[in-house]
Amino acid sequence: MFAGENIGLSFCRGWFPLFTQLCEEIDALLGPDKRGFHWVQLKEKFGSARFNWEMNGHRPAPMINLISGTQVTMVVRRSSGSSPAEADGSQPSIPRRIDNLVQQATLATRSLCIVCGKPGIPNQEEPWILVLCDEHAIQHRQGELESAWFDKEEQ
Repeated sequence: MFAGENIGLSFCRGWFPLFTQLCEEIDALLGPDKRGFHWVQLKEKFGSARFNWEMNGHRPAPMINLISGTQVTMVVRRSSGSSPAEADGSQPSIPRRIDNLVQQATLATRSLCIVCGKPGIPNQEEPWILVLCDEHAIQHRQGELESAWFDKEEQ
C-alpha cells in the first residue's frame, strides 16, 4: 500500500487508528492480489483527512471543499452509475468499494481530535481549521499544543 510514487504521506496521531482500520479493510477487499493499489497522498486539509489513492490507473472521485463562514462542506463528484450498489444488484467494483471506505473514513475525521482521536469539533480560532477535543483546544489557545504529526523516525 505504501510502495509506488507518492506526493507526501503525513500521518496524524489522532487519526492513525482510523487509518489503520481503513488499511485493514482495504487489505481484506484486495484479497491475495494487492498489486496495483497504493496511497498517493495522506494529509490534513480544512480540518479533515485526505486519503488519496490509486489502483491500476483508477483514482477516487475528486473532492471539492466549499467554505462559508465557519462551515466547510465537502462535495464528492461521482460519475454516473457510481452508487454503492450496482443497478443489477451486484456488488460494486473493488475500486468503488475502496472509494466508499475512504470517504467514510474521511468523514469520520471531521469529528475526531487530530492529536488524540477523542471526539472533537472544528477549532477555527486561527486562519486554518483543526479538529480538537476540549483538552487540546485549551492547550492550543495557551500555545502548548503537542505535535499532531508523527515524526519521520516514528513512521
